[in-house]
Amino acid sequence: MLKSIFNVPWEYEEIIPDYVMGRTTCALFLSLRYHNLNPDYINERLKQLGKQYELRVLLVQVCLATQRLLSFLMFC
Repeated sequence: MLKSIFNVPWEYEEIIPDYVMGRTTCALFLSLRYHNLNPDYINERLKQLGKQYELRVLLVQVCLATQRLLSFLMFC
């Protein structure tokens, strides 16, 4: 994803979210394939964030059949 970001300074740092996009905005990345193997993963990540960010964006990589996608959407 970082290869697609232009004209915006970025740096690596130890942070809880995958991306920080401002003081009150962050993003978490989730592959549906990984979610099927570890269904509690995203819940644990959200708990770690606590109340740090007002806006949380979930970037989802869809790499599964439609039936599995529907079960994930029910989770959302």
